[in-house]
Parts: sequence; structure tokens; C-alpha cells
Amino acid sequence: MARNHFGTCFCVLLSYGFFCLIASRRTLSFNDRAYMAVAAPFIAYSFLVFADTDLFGFISRARFFHICLLFTAPLIVNGGVRMLHVLNNVRRPARKNWRSLMVIGSVLIALFIGNTGVLCYSSGDLHHVEVDMNIQNVPRHSDGAFLAANFTVEKGEDAKKIYADAHRAYLLDMLGGWYDPLYGRETPPIYGGINTHLFFSSENLDGMLWLENPDRSRLNKTYVPMTETFSSSLLTMDKVYSSQESELYYKKY
Repeated sequence: MARNHFGTCFCVLLSYGFFCLIASRRTLSFNDRAYMAVAAPFIAYSFLVFADTDLFGFISRARFFHICLLFTAPLIVNGGVRMLHVLNNVRRPARKNWRSLMVIGSVLIALFIGNTGVLCYSSGDLHHVEVDMNIQNVPRHSDGAFLAANFTVEKGEDAKKIYADAHRAYLLDMLGGWYDPLYGRETPPIYGGINTHLFFSSENLDGMLWLENPDRSRLNKTYVPMTETFSSSLLTMDKVYSSQESELYYKKY
């Protein structure tokens, strides 16, 4: 819900910033026109995130929206600055309180630094948001896994589900919008149904799985070995892809 509110806010600022730039009496420079030519399609694409369209069959909505923000960020900033000017003119304060602005700016900078993990890194208290190569429970995807995941998304275009462990589910979500992690706490689940895929990579090939806790989705994971029952269930499925780094199983009936 919060993500939708942020997206709506960004689109409002984007629209207002674009309107102010077009309605401005200032003659647009060559660089301005070049930027507008590049950003124009991404301005339209930003609003498609809120529409029910088949465009996101090859990429997740969140990833696509982030790409749009990279190209439309100057317009969003322009819209925010222009809106502050409008509010400032409506209030017509006797004089600006620069100390208050400095305090608000300092708080915003502190929040930004905190969200990027700089404070945690400085204090030595590392979390999963930092780039820590020694941490164990953070998804890392090799080139082979990336290629296999692309093949999986193309192969499973008409599938009902594409299951994967908690780490590989993020990769499939990023590439094709499929997010069907294996849920559990101590033992891997065995899902029934037909026309389903099961994607393995990296540590999965060594008999280990990351299970996602159903009570705290995307926040809590457990690292468990494959049980004999789970391994036996793979024998009822067809192996449609196999490499040194990844495997893909398919259950048709």
C-alpha cells in the first residue's frame, strides 16, 4: 500500500514538473529538448504501472517503475520545487526561517543516509541492505543462473506457477514478474497441481533450499536441506533444463 502511495506521489510531481517545463516562457535549450525526447516515452510508461496490462509479462512492475524513475527524476524534482514555490506564494510568509529549513534538510539527509545503510556500516552493524560479501542469506545470482532464469521465464509463459526457493524467486520476479517461493519453516513443501515448473540454482543443486516464512513474507528465511520426500517428488517431473548451475523441472499432468 505504501509503495502505491509513493508511486502516485511521484507521478503527480512528474506531471506537474512536465507541465511547468512546457508552459514556461523560457526558451528550451538544445539539452532540454534532447532530454525531453529521451524522457518522453518513460513519462508515458510511468503511468502504465497502475494499469492492468500485459506489458509486464517480461519484467516486474516494481523494476519497470524504477527504470522509469531514472529517466524522469529531473522532472519529479522540478515538480517538487515548483510546488513548494506555489505553496510559499500562497502562505506569503513575512520572512523565510532559514534555520527551520536547515533543520528539516538535516533530518531528511539523516533519513536518507540511514536508509542507504551508511550509519549501520559506520557502526559495524551490517544488515542485508549493505553490500557485504561475507553475509550468507542474501541472494546472489551468477551469469549461468541469470541465463537459466531467462529460459525459465520464456518456457513458463503459459504455466500456472513457477516455483523456486526464496532466493531464486527474487530473480524470477525481477526478470518476468513470477514470484512463487517455496514457503515453509523446517521442511520444504510439495505442491501439487499441473502445468507447473520448479526452478533450481546454486545451493539448490547441493541439496539445500531457502524457505520463505509464510508469517513474515520476504523478511524471514530458513536454510534447510531437501528431504527425501521432496527429492522423490522430483522424479515425477520432467527435467527440461540442466546445466552446471541450474535445473528446471516441469510437471505437465
